[in-house]
Amino acid sequence: MTASSEKLRVSPTANGHLIRILGRVSFHESRAFSEFINSLLGEDGEVVVDLAECQHLDSTFLGCLLMLWKLYGAEESPRVRIRAEANCAKRLFGPTGLHTIIKFTDECPEPLADERDIPIPHFDMTVCGSHVLETHRSLAESAKVGAEQFSKVASQVEADLQKQTRDETRLQ
Repeated sequence: MTASSEKLRVSPTANGHLIRILGRVSFHESRAFSEFINSLLGEDGEVVVDLAECQHLDSTFLGCLLMLWKLYGAEESPRVRIRAEANCAKRLFGPTGLHTIIKFTDECPEPLADERDIPIPHFDMTVCGSHVLETHRSLAESAKVGAEQFSKVASQVEADLQKQTRDETRLQ
């Protein structure tokens, strides 16, 4: 089952793609967002993630952006750039101190066509749990504030996933 997201919008640009994040986003959109960006990066070009109209990122989405930036944005010629003016970056990333780590851009490429919604498929709980685990481990490693809490969340999710695997094995 796939739903459409009015929170994640994509359009082509001269150098790749622009993804606008609108409103409040959470783990519900995070996994699909990550997979969608990774599919775009299989092509040539860059992806600019525009946070100008984003009001809130939950910790999973925050960790997802951090992971994508570490993989593709921290290099000399970034393939993923996160657009957020200073006030926006501080509001969304400041509580964790990540606004001092991630290099943001003020530049926003011009869309070449109408934007479209990014599809949000339904993921089973194991897939979602694995994504939450990865993102919170990344936050625990990098956050200047709250790292201990992110580590606790990651440990709890890992324990829950292990228990679920044991329970499923017993039922077989």
